[in-house]
Amino acid sequence: MNQHRSMQPCTVDGCDRDVPDTTYACEVCGARLTELLAALGDTREPDVRVLTYPHKPHHEHCPDCDLPLEQRRTLGHPDLNPLRRTGPARIRPGLLSDAEDRIAHGQTVTVGERDGMTTDAGPVTLPYRYTPAEARWELLNTLTSVADDIARRRGLFRPLNTPQALTGFLTGNIGWMRAQPDGGDLIGELLDAITHMKHAIDVPASTRYAGPCTADVEYVEEHQERPLAQIGNVTTLTTRPCTGELYARPGATQVDCPDCGATYQVADRRAWLLDQIADRLLPARDMAQAVHGLIGVDVTATTLDNNIRGWKHTGRLTARGLTRDGRPTYRIGDVIALVINSAKRRPRSKTA
Repeated sequence: MNQHRSMQPCTVDGCDRDVPDTTYACEVCGARLTELLAALGDTREPDVRVLTYPHKPHHEHCPDCDLPLEQRRTLGHPDLNPLRRTGPARIRPGLLSDAEDRIAHGQTVTVGERDGMTTDAGPVTLPYRYTPAEARWELLNTLTSVADDIARRRGLFRPLNTPQALTGFLTGNIGWMRAQPDGGDLIGELLDAITHMKHAIDVPASTRYAGPCTADVEYVEEHQERPLAQIGNVTTLTTRPCTGELYARPGATQVDCPDCGATYQVADRRAWLLDQIADRLLPARDMAQAVHGLIGVDVTATTLDNNIRGWKHTGRLTARGLTRDGRPTYRIGDVIALVINSAKRRPRSKTA
């Protein structure tokens, strides 16, 4: 009896690994899909644990802990000092939560006759970002369609139309997909949808936002005119504001627009951003994220939150309003001025 099975290539696009003739997709592609599906949802991080009595050595409960006190002292048994959980539960956001955050940032687009408008409306600010919103919709649509197809073919109840239910259902059926003739197509479709959304929401961690591109881009527009003596296309050269977004690396003095190639001075862009947000009102908890990278001072959320409370207590900072849940809001320009002044005084106080 021949102990060797015939091999065939994995049917997932871009994979050249050999698999037994009993499957159509390799184990590596299945494991990669499992990992990406798990990364879509939020995960709870391990709880922070501290000593119950910080001044005593750590000792968890053991059988000798139940002995009488005098006997434990005779044996030199340490006092019970277990680790306890502290602080609220920490949740690590998944890819879908990251997509929601990315979508929530506004985007400026140019709308004109080519987009179905009767007149050129010029730059229009959307309350969301189109590219990550479209990628998220395509991902959820792909998850739903593949899950429905599997449920129909296997005679299973279709999962609820939620990301958690869909990812759990698909994860449990990866082994079945690998054994199907079209399993490579199903796995490849899911991999492509998740990867596409990751690219749509990815902002390099080593760069900082420097504002939108404000250059005017020339483009050729063709439209049809039908005068009495001539029929043909007329080409006109017009300008349209660029809709690119600028991201500068730390320490860089210049930044180039990835769309049109226009070059800007980073200092000028940060000054422009500060001017744009100076009058905005934010609660203390969100202030560090708003000013991150705009001033030459390292700011952490916890430190700035504590400083804002102290400045308010001493009368140096005044609340300008309230959020819907009753939290006080502060003017960003006022907070930035106090942060810069505190940073200037800090070296003097250390040397004093």
